[in-house]
Amino acid sequence: MTRASQRLLGALLLSVMLCESRAAHADEITVLPGQQMAFILEGAMATCSLTSIVGNAVTAARKTPSRAWMYSGFICGFINTATSPIVMVYGRDPQVEYGLGMGLMHGVVGLTNLGLAIWNAHMWHKARTTQTDAPPPAPAAAVSLAPMVGRDRLGASVLGLSLSASY
Repeated sequence: MTRASQRLLGALLLSVMLCESRAAHADEITVLPGQQMAFILEGAMATCSLTSIVGNAVTAARKTPSRAWMYSGFICGFINTATSPIVMVYGRDPQVEYGLGMGLMHGVVGLTNLGLAIWNAHMWHKARTTQTDAPPPAPAAAVSLAPMVGRDRLGASVLGLSLSASY
């Protein structure tokens, strides 16, 4: 588990502990069970996509596509796009505007993220397919000299120079 995912998990755990349910008063808006956690998950999913949108936009502007941003765009964009109709239908309980607003936000953010990820993937694929392979280097003639130390048949020391050539 990476340090960033540990921090995200810790922040989610801390927010769950701090946002515990309490009794509603007459002057407050009624909070239904599970809504606080739903808002936390909404924020986490939106943050995921917004971060990915920024990363994909920067790599698209620089024309340096990145597979990591491309994958994060596909994953976070798909999650937000799939969540959009669910939030629109099931998030209308206290007020219709909440569910529709958050659902539309997830849809727009998710589709934007998917669009940028597709553009990043297109640039990445184009860069990989238009790259020509370098021709193999021409064989070079090599000549090398090395010292030679050894013994002859009678056991006497032999000193000399060894010459090797290759083409």
